[in-house]
Amino acid sequence: MLRLLLCVSTSLLLSFNVYAQSASSYPNKQVTFILTQAPGGANDITGRAIAQKLTDMLKVPFIVDNRPGAGGNIAAQYVAKAPKDGYTLLLALGNTIVINPYLYKNTGFDAQKDFEPVAPIVRAPYVLVTNPLFPPKTVKELITYVQVRPGELFYGSAGNGTPNHLLFDLFKYLTKTNIVHVPYKGAAASAMDTVSGQVPMNFSSLPLALPLIKDGRLRALGITSVTRSPLAPEIPPIADTVPGFNPDMWVGILAPAGTPKDVITKLHSDIQKALNSKDFRDNMTEKGLDIAPTASPAEFTKMIAAESVRWKKIIAESGASIDE
Repeated sequence: MLRLLLCVSTSLLLSFNVYAQSASSYPNKQVTFILTQAPGGANDITGRAIAQKLTDMLKVPFIVDNRPGAGGNIAAQYVAKAPKDGYTLLLALGNTIVINPYLYKNTGFDAQKDFEPVAPIVRAPYVLVTNPLFPPKTVKELITYVQVRPGELFYGSAGNGTPNHLLFDLFKYLTKTNIVHVPYKGAAASAMDTVSGQVPMNFSSLPLALPLIKDGRLRALGITSVTRSPLAPEIPPIADTVPGFNPDMWVGILAPAGTPKDVITKLHSDIQKALNSKDFRDNMTEKGLDIAPTASPAEFTKMIAAESVRWKKIIAESGASIDE
């Protein structure tokens, strides 16, 4: 009996030592960010920037793996089933976590139980853009124009369940308009078809849209943030015309549920150092992205819970749904 107790104690001690060592030495091998979107959008721009910054800081490779599809569900499903060691992480747009559970009949993951929120990275304003030849020049003119043409006009998105799609669902709900959705395989493809006139309008992330706006290939009608962007101060907030249109589109990092708390704490600390560095902040600002306010993992968890409640109500009232 004594020998059995000694064996059990030794086993527990070894397990504790392995855990302690893994937490204190984290990261000591490649870390992979699984991204919810194709290259070109805010999710991809943020992911590549934070991966490069952490690689430079920690001298360990951080890489990105784009797994778009189903509004981010494919990427989230992958990370939910990944090893709980901090080496496979979800870098997601908020819609995947706070909207998809109420939009899809089956996401393939439990947003509340399958992840450990680590840190928000940036807030990503989107811009309502149109082809320059499309008649409306303001949000008010657009609303009037589409209200007398119900079901006749189209908008593009990066795919079903993506922010570009959901922002238009919210816009249509608040303005009582009927505009037909055309999903694309990525934000860049949708934006370029708006440039060519295949679809007259879409919501594009500011980093993707800004160069196209500045060279006249897209016309910007409004921005999703409640204040004007210093990079494009001429674009008014959509909320100035559509009260209640104040979606908070963020990009954040989450780990599989069960990841050791010490690893989460270390990861959060390293991310905050990256976010507070002048070169990273300047890089994000130049691309039209705002560094998210500092939030601990617990605070980030509360933020996600509060936004989930808000979007659940909006989706229920709008009747929006996706069956995939």
